[in-house]
Amino acid sequence: MTIASCIEAMLLMLIGTCMLIASVAVTKSESVHKPTCRFIMTLRAYSWGDLAQDEPKEKAKVELKCPVRFFRMTRGDMEAANMFWNKTIEFRTETQPEQWLGKPRPGFKLIKQQFTHFYHKRDKQGRMVYYEALNSPRNAFKELKTHGIGVDDVVQHMTFMTEFTHRVLNDDYDEVGKEPLKTGQLIKIVDIQSLGLGDVGGDVSQYFNKIGALGKNYPERIDKILVINVPAGFGMIWKIVAPMLDRNVRERISIFRADYKAAMQELIDIENIPAIYGGTCDCGGEGCRFNSPEEVKMLDAVEKLNQGVPIKCLPCDPPSDE
Repeated sequence: MTIASCIEAMLLMLIGTCMLIASVAVTKSESVHKPTCRFIMTLRAYSWGDLAQDEPKEKAKVELKCPVRFFRMTRGDMEAANMFWNKTIEFRTETQPEQWLGKPRPGFKLIKQQFTHFYHKRDKQGRMVYYEALNSPRNAFKELKTHGIGVDDVVQHMTFMTEFTHRVLNDDYDEVGKEPLKTGQLIKIVDIQSLGLGDVGGDVSQYFNKIGALGKNYPERIDKILVINVPAGFGMIWKIVAPMLDRNVRERISIFRADYKAAMQELIDIENIPAIYGGTCDCGGEGCRFNSPEEVKMLDAVEKLNQGVPIKCLPCDPPSDE
């Protein structure tokens, strides 16, 4: 592999990684019908106070025809917010992710074992913290295929977790006329120590693309992203990749090598950080990855689902544009 092709491969991998860690796909090449809709899929969260300071009061008080998070995502552009909400309605009508909370999930444990991803307690502001380690995802997909589990199954698995988090763990789902909870956003920790060039292309890229597209239906859900254990050359590549992201997405992402512990402890009390990331929690000595309170509750619900017992949650019907 030449130096040029190596850099190109790294760029592809990092762009895919950014799509995954930010749960959006925002590039300068993305086009829309009107210039006022340029702020597509930002991750910046506006409080109503911030919005009132930036916009005339009559605009802030306008009756919304979309969930508040979609309005904030577009910085108060009602037309753009409605456009994205209508696309989400189409997505939910076609895929009905809410109904997945009532269907068995036989591959849940296998996917959990192959991909390191788990919720673990909350930060100092009461927001849930999500950890994800990209440990050779190419090999993980190979192993899952031997069990009949493909890319779409993993994407559905992640969607199930997202729906469960917002509807059950956080009791904060998006609907018209409902004010979002201040604790409804997440802090996301992404460990890329074991991500390599071998993970470029194939199932991994396909997965990144689908997860990025999926994230557009859950805007304003991530407040801060810490990417940790980055390789030595990541800083140089990040300078190339970062301008391709929306400014508000870029500002939410912090990059660290092995010096992330202080930054993490600024956000999260040390007793609520897993021991493997410099905290003091080991979830009773059984390990935080599978035994955090959030993971135990989710696994219990999945086991009941696999026995035919549906999850009790907030309304599980697709949204309506009426």
